Amino acid sequence: MELGISTLPFFGASTLEEAIDRCAAYGFRKIEIMCEGPQANPEEFSPQRRADLVRRAEDLGVQYLIHAPIADINLMSHNAGIRAEAQRQLVEAIRFTSEVRAKRMVFHVGGKPYMGLYDFEQGYIHGIAALEKVVRAAETYGVRLLMENDPNKFGLGAITVDACKRFLDAYPGRLGFLLDVGHAFMLGDDAVESFCREFGPILGGVHFSDNHRERDEHLGLGKGAMNVRETVEALKRANYTDEAILEVKYESDIVS
Repeated sequence: MELGISTLPFFGASTLEEAIDRCAAYGFRKIEIMCEGPQANPEEFSPQRRADLVRRAEDLGVQYLIHAPIADINLMSHNAGIRAEAQRQLVEAIRFTSEVRAKRMVFHVGGKPYMGLYDFEQGYIHGIAALEKVVRAAETYGVRLLMENDPNKFGLGAITVDACKRFLDAYPGRLGFLLDVGHAFMLGDDAVESFCREFGPILGGVHFSDNHRERDEHLGLGKGAMNVRETVEALKRANYTDEAILEVKYESDIVS
């Protein structure tokens, strides 16, 4: 596995380009762009700027991967207008992924809104249906689309193996899986192994960070309670050999 880096620890940088340069300066050659405003809202990138990002990758000798917007994106909302907007923004992120020649795009499905009444079963029905337009867009643009497991926080829609299966089984052969080992670790010592065993054949990406199991801290490896060696061994048993993206909050937690 090759260790790559998310732009997350450089979210405070003035521009995405600066964040990319700082990632590359650490020696990373796989850089996952966190598409959140104000730094990296795909809709704010003109065709020229997208072309410039391609040239930047060529000059630096790096390859981009894309993390779709998360904030306010909810395919599981009971509000049809919110679902439609989530679809629209994810489709635009897919187009951005294609135009900057990124390897793949990962996304989250959403879940219970912060306020209001919510029926989880209906939310899953909405989410699975809303995902069709996003999956078709990825197929149209030739983008590999991966769904990520959520951290163990009440209300999120893809926390457990079974919850992830509801979405992935609805799109066999059309949708891949990205395992966030920090998120999985919050469920218990055996959770990473369970995810690998269930989704190994469609595992297309990995996020690495550490935590103390109580919340999604995005700490550097070895700074939480996760056994990193056992996690790597579980990935090996799943025959995963692609990149692992270090997704930490702070520059001081980067391991190059």
